[in-house]
Amino acid sequence: MKKIWFCFVTKNNQTIASKLVASIENQLLKFKIPHVNLLIIDKSTVSDPVSIRKELFDKTIYYSFAELQKLEDKYASLYTNINYDVRRDSIQRARLQLYIASLEHSKEFEQSIIWQLDDDMIFGETTFTSNGLEFKFDRNYCQIIRDFHTLHPKIDAAIGYCSYVPPLPQYLYLRKQLEEILSTEEPINFGFQHEDWNYHDLYNTASKPRFFPKRNAKLDETSLLDVFRGKPMHPILTIDESPLLSEPQDSYLRGGNFIIFNSKALTSVPHLAFSFQDFIGRRSDMLHIWMLRQQGFNIKSIDLSLIHNRDFKEISFPRMHKAYFEDLLGAIAFRYLAFGKQEAVQRYALHKTHLKDLYALSIQLNSVYHQAYLQEFQNVLATALLKIESFDWAEIETGLKHLKSKTSSYSPLKGTRND
Repeated sequence: MKKIWFCFVTKNNQTIASKLVASIENQLLKFKIPHVNLLIIDKSTVSDPVSIRKELFDKTIYYSFAELQKLEDKYASLYTNINYDVRRDSIQRARLQLYIASLEHSKEFEQSIIWQLDDDMIFGETTFTSNGLEFKFDRNYCQIIRDFHTLHPKIDAAIGYCSYVPPLPQYLYLRKQLEEILSTEEPINFGFQHEDWNYHDLYNTASKPRFFPKRNAKLDETSLLDVFRGKPMHPILTIDESPLLSEPQDSYLRGGNFIIFNSKALTSVPHLAFSFQDFIGRRSDMLHIWMLRQQGFNIKSIDLSLIHNRDFKEISFPRMHKAYFEDLLGAIAFRYLAFGKQEAVQRYALHKTHLKDLYALSIQLNSVYHQAYLQEFQNVLATALLKIESFDWAEIETGLKHLKSKTSSYSPLKGTRND
């Protein structure tokens, strides 16, 4: 029986990561799961370490912030080789920190299943009943993933999903919801998202329309605030999952639920990302999947999701602004490398059109709901439009070509299996 390693990075160890650890411990207690280990990289600097019931694990590895700094110093040449500025933090850096921890403990990870997680995941299922949204914790995830590996021994890694994703209060999620606020029609077509909840305006993976009736509650200023705080306006659709019956599919939509069966996939290539001006592009995980496939690794999806424990209480327009440009750059970089220049240019144009549409919506909203935060929203969108219009595609493409040469330096492997 293969060992299972749960691994994640956190900056919110008490409010977020502690819930993930508790959900893992609940799995071990409920199902008496053997041979499970835990690796945590804790970047928090002001709170106590996460409480862990170490007797439940065969082994735990815990990096404090100070210990992480020493580990990064040891692998400083890696950051230099990929031109990463260590004075800055990002999602890419968290992925790189897991990568260097994998290099450091490569012997530990051999003959193991390595489950890499975002710190805001929880091991559980989502169901929607007459009482509303409910979470269940009756699924033995470790046994399922071991059985999946037995059924599909040639799969090197699997991409899982999330069974409950509150919409992020970001530009890319807001347009369709704000259109509904202003709409007088009853059915609203939200398109299709891979989780099947349709809050994301751009990351559609299939043209499968869904129609939602407007909710019965009056759409007023409170409802409008809910949109900006990431609170769902509609019942959440849930999916009947069958991880051991459904056929694994190709997928690039990797997130915080990634399971590695062949430990060579951990250390083959680092996470690269596209940096431009003051922004470090997101989607380094999608680029990483593409690079692993170029190396010859067999990466598939698995019909097995976790709960995404997101919780937003405040509006942060600066965060929205930053996330928009990080997502824009990550999206065009991935398409440039994986599908070519034309796909990247089309995506670039799509983002710009989306931003203009959102700005027009902000003007409409201001004319109906006279709220200070709506004026601020309109102002930050105007700033974002000026920013994106200042971008020069030739300059962007120069950076993309440099990134392409960097990815090309990781030549395909002749053999990829060691587990």
